Amino acid sequence: MVVDTPGARKRDVHSYEYYDRETGISVYVSPVVHPGQYFCYFDPIHLLPLAGQARWADPSQHDRMIAEALEEARGRR
Repeated sequence: MVVDTPGARKRDVHSYEYYDRETGISVYVSPVVHPGQYFCYFDPIHLLPLAGQARWADPSQHDRMIAEALEEARGRR
């Protein structure tokens, strides 16, 4: 299975750098196409656990969740 991520193009769904099951945020890299850049993919909110749905319901949490996911992905490289 592949994910067509914005900017990173098609990526193997299991090739993520980081994935948060609660928020549904996956972070991918595309070293050949865009070296050093990170790209996010977001699971549909209605498929997330209630805690994740609650965070997405609060607009003040959006940037924080994305920043947390990017920080985790960068820390693993």
